Amino acid sequence: MSQTSFYRIGAMALIVGTVFALVFNIVHGRASDATSTEAQLRLAADKGPWIVIHLGLFVGVLLITGGLLALARSLDWEAGSAWARFGAAGALISGALFVALMATDGLVLKRVADAWAAGGADRAAVFQLGHLIRETNAALLSLWTIEFLGGTILLYGLALGESSLYPRWAGQAGVLLGVAGLIDGFAMALGGLTFGTFNVGFTAVSILATIWLFALGVLLWRRAPKLPT
Repeated sequence: MSQTSFYRIGAMALIVGTVFALVFNIVHGRASDATSTEAQLRLAADKGPWIVIHLGLFVGVLLITGGLLALARSLDWEAGSAWARFGAAGALISGALFVALMATDGLVLKRVADAWAAGGADRAAVFQLGHLIRETNAALLSLWTIEFLGGTILLYGLALGESSLYPRWAGQAGVLLGVAGLIDGFAMALGGLTFGTFNVGFTAVSILATIWLFALGVLLWRRAPKLPT
């Protein structure tokens, strides 16, 4: 495989992955009260394709991770290559965190929510288990937000900012998004469920980061034939 093909596969992975992430996040929906375990269990129980939705998010993030590795490779000969390598490591770590989140929120919570919705003598115990899973999900999501929306995007922003291959705005936007992601991620980690896992800050940063990653995929595709091999 040529380097140009590698870059273009990475570019398509970024583009398709961000589309997957956006579409399945919209289909996912949100509980009426982000701090309520009962509302979240009801959402998971009532939404039939809950597991499929989370598998779609899982695939989307895997594609984005692969695309980011290709983007880091394209920066190997640039002044900010060290930032890009740290960013690639961050992408792998955050990808692993997201896999764990999809397993607990997408698979385990769905089964617990169905058991809770079915009723039974042990319904109160099942509810407590659901609350514990939600606490676990909140912890994983806050760490993923710090690692990916914060640190990883910040590192790529620094790398792109020192690159002559990509426009200056790509680096500046990455740095701003990364700082915002770090702030929101630490707020989520400190506040837990009482803060609300899907707060306004998280929603804004995640949407803007998705748009930014999509744009990077387009830029990588266009520059693939001109990148050094």
